[in-house]
Amino acid sequence: MIKTAQELKDFSKGEESLVENEIKALKEAGVDVIVAGGKVGELCLHFINKYEMMAVRLNSKFDVRRIAKTTGATALPRLVSFCSSNYSGQYYCRLELTV
Repeated sequence: MIKTAQELKDFSKGEESLVENEIKALKEAGVDVIVAGGKVGELCLHFINKYEMMAVRLNSKFDVRRIAKTTGATALPRLVSFCSSNYSGQYYCRLELTV
């Protein structure tokens, strides 16, 4: 439980740094567009704009699946950071898929 204003500030800074690290890792891996099947939070949008990326929201999980199939991307249930070295230098966008 948060009892003071300072504890709230510290919590916010911790959350902010976690989100920034996730978005920064995606940008460093070569991702320029994030396709989501759900909402993209304000904090995420802030860092997506900061790193000059774009977020697209698709309402239909079938549209997300079509884009994944067409682009050869991997649809995942949530955003997961990854390193480009894990994929032998191949960069592709991971998609969010709501099942």
